[in-house]
Amino acid sequence: KLNTYVSEEVTKLVENLKEVGSKISDKVTKIKLAETISNIKKIKSVKKIKEQHLSALMMSYELLKELKEVIKK
Repeated sequence: KLNTYVSEEVTKLVENLKEVGSKISDKVTKIKLAETISNIKKIKSVKKIKEQHLSALMMSYELLKELKEVIKK
């Protein structure tokens, strides 16, 4: 069950990050965001979810939140 949930969350998170990424003009931020997306996608292929995977997801959600705040300004 956890694997299924994490997989769904990764899919949603990647879509949201790509959407926010399309609104960012800074090249360095875009590169870092692309790397973050690449790293989170790897979580979907993991057979056993560990604490580090959940931590990476939480940090990515925090990044998404911060990027949305920056775009609003």
